[in-house]
Amino acid sequence: MKRTTFFIYSFYYCIGICLLSCSSDEQASTEGQPLSVQAEIASVTSSGRTGTSTGRADTSAEDYPATIFNKTFTEGNVISISASGSTSTSHNYTYNGTSLWLPSTDGQYFTVTAGETTTYTATYTPPAATLETSEDIPEDQTLLTNFQTRYYQQLVSPAIAPTSTNQLAFTGENALHPTSARITIHVSYPEERTPVSVTLTGKGIRTGNTGDTGSDETIKCLYMNQPELDFNNPPASSPTKAKKQSWTALIKDGVGLTYTITIKCTVTDSSTDASPTEAEKTGTYTQTTKKLSAGTNYIYNFSFSDYPKLEGATVEDYPSGSSTDIDAGSAH
Repeated sequence: MKRTTFFIYSFYYCIGICLLSCSSDEQASTEGQPLSVQAEIASVTSSGRTGTSTGRADTSAEDYPATIFNKTFTEGNVISISASGSTSTSHNYTYNGTSLWLPSTDGQYFTVTAGETTTYTATYTPPAATLETSEDIPEDQTLLTNFQTRYYQQLVSPAIAPTSTNQLAFTGENALHPTSARITIHVSYPEERTPVSVTLTGKGIRTGNTGDTGSDETIKCLYMNQPELDFNNPPASSPTKAKKQSWTALIKDGVGLTYTITIKCTVTDSSTDASPTEAEKTGTYTQTTKKLSAGTNYIYNFSFSDYPKLEGATVEDYPSGSSTDIDAGSAH
């Protein structure tokens, strides 16, 4: 019996040695080989980021068109990948238009390293010709092109390690995401109303200048239900009535801001005579001093009958999709 047991242990010992040997040989055979690269841009819907995270369910607004957040990488786009850890360097990779990211310069790429402790981060900056020349946040974001140009000004990924298949996968939860701070405003009305505008007003909300020399600045928000509308060109471009309306805008990050959200709509009054009239209704909400962080979306959910009532306010983080409540201000 002891002799049989000895042979069994010896057999499994030999198998273990063979497996370790094969693993070492496989690692040795891939060491020095190029790491392959995959990259995509995180997309967003009213339920959070699609294709990257389930996000937080948002029951206060209808889904808005994906055209707002539909940017994808195209042929010729270049990302810069930086390494940190046991090594510190960066290389550029160019998208071939199908599924491959190839080294932008021959011979300059990352390779498989035994005992890898390095993490990698990808960034994307559009060509200089499409960049905003001003560092200030645009005032008029009612135009989709104005919003998108600044929103996609720079993209960055979380730091990742290579996968078990020797790949740098900047996809899913690790997809590249915008670095802007964004505010989203959802408004629910008791009946269908015509949207007029949502504006943000406060010192430094575009420039960051909140000091004594600063003055009140205004941001006009994008109407997400119909993002292609040009509110500056009525009546050629007229919005349709809706009970649930969503607006968004980019805002300065990194400084303490106090800002007022002004919501305007028109209400149809058909009770007085046979000819219904349209009356404009305005409500405001003030957010007390808050420092907004880059890469986050601050979400306000209002109900609005006679005045906007804050039903909830949260902040969502682009990379993780996690959300937390934020302090309420005042509305009237």
